[in-house]
Amino acid sequence: MSQQITKHSSVKGSLQSQANKLNITVAQAFLNAEIVVLMDCSASMTIQDDTNPHHAMHRSRYQKACNQLAKLQSENPGKVCLISFSDTQEFSPSGIAKWPNGSTDIAGALQFIKPVDGLDCKLVLISDGEPDFEHEALQVAKTFKSKIHTIYIGPENGSGADFLKRLSAVTGGQFSNNGVAGIGNLSNTVAGYLVA
Repeated sequence: MSQQITKHSSVKGSLQSQANKLNITVAQAFLNAEIVVLMDCSASMTIQDDTNPHHAMHRSRYQKACNQLAKLQSENPGKVCLISFSDTQEFSPSGIAKWPNGSTDIAGALQFIKPVDGLDCKLVLISDGEPDFEHEALQVAKTFKSKIHTIYIGPENGSGADFLKRLSAVTGGQFSNNGVAGIGNLSNTVAGYLVA
């Protein structure tokens, strides 16, 4: 299922599309969300791991992840709150992550979602790389009451996987190493947290 995403559209099943459909505000739609997804939109997400330009799946990590998140929202309407982050953070009610640029400020992203900590909402962090400030990110994670589940979607032997494993461990969350090849399973991995 490939959905063409334009700059001013919203993904089917996103908080914005649910708000429009039900004639409610995005804030009201957010009250029904069951999972907050933090999506890494740093510059490294523009990397195309498949080097064959003629291959049908020749897309960047960002494009592959966005397609998977669109599928997730379509199959779980109104349940997913998307937060995009790099060196800044952005609430993305349209269900479309911001265009990748900048660095990977995971500490800032966790501080951004701190207001939902302890609420009945699952927290999932998806990233392909290493944070700007590893120690600071782990310190912020330790302040969370909620479990933070992490999904690694970077290169096979990337050190980002080890960091994400440690981050989820300090909160009692689960770590999933999808790797680059597993980006196509991203929606299923995140959906698994919805029913857990």
